[in-house]
Formats: sequence, structure tokens, C-alpha cells
Amino acid sequence: MVQAMSQSMAPMFEPGNCRHARYLNGEYERLQHGDVVLFLHPINNWEYLDRVIALGGETLQMIDGVIWLNGDPLPQVKIEDYEVPFERTGPSNFLPMCQNSPKFGEICRTEQFVETAANGRSYQVLNVRVSRSDNTEVFTIPDGFVFVMGDHRDNSIDSRFAQTGPIEGIGLVPLENIIGIVEDD
Repeated sequence: MVQAMSQSMAPMFEPGNCRHARYLNGEYERLQHGDVVLFLHPINNWEYLDRVIALGGETLQMIDGVIWLNGDPLPQVKIEDYEVPFERTGPSNFLPMCQNSPKFGEICRTEQFVETAANGRSYQVLNVRVSRSDNTEVFTIPDGFVFVMGDHRDNSIDSRFAQTGPIEGIGLVPLENIIGIVEDD
């Protein structure tokens, strides 16, 4: 059983929600684009949840909030805004990030898109605002690693951020750090 501690995987996985994980036991060839994985941070060994965006041997870059995988953009289609109450939630007791400016207890709104991975798998992602993390360098993912991102793109410290630096991120995740795949409900 896996529990979300932050909002980095909203809307799929809200803080405090629990899901089952299928443990890989070293069977990394089962990983696919779009899988949500439970893994250990490469430096501090804390458990994290993020979505697999790129596999070993691939290139990835974000341009204006759109992922470009191996030179092709992942399609994004805008859908209705994501709405949650503006209140503290989950084990970490954080307030949600909103595009609007709600008062406590009012509705928090965030732009929502359906993104389609390279293998045709679709999932929802959130965008609060234009930020520096919407544009990245080109990453070349070496064999034995994956590039992961949270679905709440502006509220996720993921592979876009180096393991050391002004924002301590996750960087590329070694396959041996992946514990399991979180199952869809």
C-alpha cells in the first residue's frame, strides 16, 4: 500500500490517498511510459511517487510546458479546470496551489490537460502558471535510468531538477531504486 504525502501527483493521487503497488523485484523491463512508480530518492533514500516519462536511451526536453520526447511533442488537450477546496489536506497538511486566489474553504482552480505518452497511454496533468521549470535543457537518459515527473507539474520536484543545487531535486532515477508500479484504480 502506498500513500501520497504531497500534491505532486494530483489529480490522480491526492495527498492522503492510498493505492496498491505491484512490486517489480528487479523486473525493470516491465516499466512503460506513463507508469506511476514508487522509488527511493538516489541520494536521501526517501520514498517518492512520480510518473515515468522517459526510459534509457531516450531524449527529453520541456518547451513551454510541453514534453518533447525523442524530438516529438507529447500531445496535451485542455479539459475542464481541476477544482478542489482551498484547505489543508493530507499528511503534510499543505494548501493546494491555485490559479485563482480563493479564501480558505473556497474552490481552488487549476488548468488541467490530458497528456498522451509515447505508448498512447493518457493521464491528466495540472498547470498552475508559467514557470522556469516549463523549459528545460535536453536530457539524454542513459540505459539503467528513467526520467520521472509529477502530474502536478508546478508542484513537483522531479527529474527536471538536479540532485544538488538551489532546488534539491531527484535527477535521473536508477532502475534499481524503483520499488514498484502503482496500480490504477
